[in-house]
Amino acid sequence: MTALGCEAFPKSVTKQVQINPGHKGVRYKTITVPQGSSHFIHVRDTIGSAYLWTPQQQLSSYNTQYTEFFATGEDIKYLIGITDGHTCVTTDTLLMQILKKPGYYLATAFTPNSDGLNDFLTPYLIGMKSLKSFSVFNRWGNMVFHSVKYGESWDGRYKGQDAESGVYVWTLEYLDDNNNLIKQKGTVTVIR
Repeated sequence: MTALGCEAFPKSVTKQVQINPGHKGVRYKTITVPQGSSHFIHVRDTIGSAYLWTPQQQLSSYNTQYTEFFATGEDIKYLIGITDGHTCVTTDTLLMQILKKPGYYLATAFTPNSDGLNDFLTPYLIGMKSLKSFSVFNRWGNMVFHSVKYGESWDGRYKGQDAESGVYVWTLEYLDDNNNLIKQKGTVTVIR
């Protein structure tokens, strides 16, 4: 520091300044939702406590960690600004895909490990009248899950225990808009 007219005799001042490290943004796994339905979503809470979702559309709230997504438009990519106690902002991203083509949608793999991502196997019907049944079988032919109610999901458990990793067979029966019974079957992989 120098004062006017005293440039030849500068004074030095040393002060310690705290630098807070920034956090790296993450990209969450893409979430797929049938058109016309909703899905609760959330982001991490370990790096901050103030949130701002952009763009501000198709959500129940835009400044919370948890919010509800409404699948009423097109696919949308959210930028989530997470502000920590030092006002540092980290930006995470999340892509929401909306299923629109008539028919059924069912994942080919899921990870029932309670991390909030792909924990359940759920059949989605788009433009169809109703679900008749959804069943999952292990490699020995034992039925490990069965439902006749639309929206019920297999949680990857069998007789109260975690089902083994591996390939399972599923069957799906539903009615189309003309009351025709449609039967589908396929496989899904449980990853642990």
